[in-house]
Amino acid sequence: MSAAASEELRDELVAKARGLASLFEAEGPKAEKLRQPTDEAIAAVAAAGLYPLLVPRRNGGHQLDLDAYVDVGIALAHGDASLAWVTMLYIHHDWMFSQFPEAFQKEIFADGPHIPAPACPSFTASAKRVEGGYRLSGRWSWATCVMHSTWVIAGVLCEDDQEMRFFAVPIEEAEVHDVWQMSGMAATGSNDFSLDDVFVSDERTMSIPDLYAGAAPGVAIHPNVPAIRTPMMVLLMLGATIVLTGQARVSVERLRDRMQQRVLMYQTGGKQADNAAAQMRLGRLDLLVEQTEMFLRAAVAEIMARRDAGEATLEARAANAARMAMVARQCRDIISEASDVAGTSSHRDDNPLQRSLRDANVLYSHMMYSIDERMETHGRVLLGLDVNTIIL
Repeated sequence: MSAAASEELRDELVAKARGLASLFEAEGPKAEKLRQPTDEAIAAVAAAGLYPLLVPRRNGGHQLDLDAYVDVGIALAHGDASLAWVTMLYIHHDWMFSQFPEAFQKEIFADGPHIPAPACPSFTASAKRVEGGYRLSGRWSWATCVMHSTWVIAGVLCEDDQEMRFFAVPIEEAEVHDVWQMSGMAATGSNDFSLDDVFVSDERTMSIPDLYAGAAPGVAIHPNVPAIRTPMMVLLMLGATIVLTGQARVSVERLRDRMQQRVLMYQTGGKQADNAAAQMRLGRLDLLVEQTEMFLRAAVAEIMARRDAGEATLEARAANAARMAMVARQCRDIISEASDVAGTSSHRDDNPLQRSLRDANVLYSHMMYSIDERMETHGRVLLGLDVNTIIL
């Protein structure tokens, strides 16, 4: 596909994502009550063809890159954080299936380029080496995407060589546990699943360190697909950061609309839009969102450039993780301040600002965004010291 054709495809998919934002906004409250994505939302994204965004064309996907991932995600996040996050992870997990050994890729993509699945590690589960593969037992938490999945991707520390590996398992061999009772991101349905002595053949497993380093089997299988060479943690941190960025933007837009309607109490009936202090805070928040999105896009451009130049070094990955944590915190703070300026009524159950705030607080609390840890790692690398984390 030519560069012009790829750009045209990207624009088409971004336009579809913008069109889905209104559906996400309508389905979000329903999904929150269900504590999982609605069937309508999941089906609409599939119909729009967004899930295989990063999947190589060889596997039936669109073979686009991280810049398209950013554009699609920010557009979707204008509608709802939970549904956008689930979509970003489905895109990410289809990318992961394109990293497994070639025999399994041929099997898994035979029926189409989208394989709905959660992907999460467990440090309490077990993987025992047996002839031809492994036997897995244990429980996995935070399994976003599990409620509409056909497979699961389970990360385990192997007993024989102490290496972390991902294993692909059909959902029929897993048991899903209804535990997702959350104040925010409730619509993701990120329940637990467990496996009981399940056999997984060698071709359905891959090394997590290799995936984190951008050196999984998929890199050799798809040598001309830049997105496949992206280190996995870059993509994971980017997905949630994109959602928070889109939510920050729409929160400021909702504040602006609210200010034009809100009559301030105890101030002789004047509208908030006429209040100088509120005007200044709105203006500041608008520019903070712009600054934050510019920083995010610049970081993504550098990630792509370094990756394509073969310079995705430890130093570069540590700096990128710190940047993503900064963007995530900034977005959470913007959403919080927008809710603050909008007043007490922004916390009504039917006000989308309060759901954005709850969702942002929960999404930002993800361990990968621990600002102190990300800055510590960045600082240690700058000083030439060893790192003590796998979040790179």
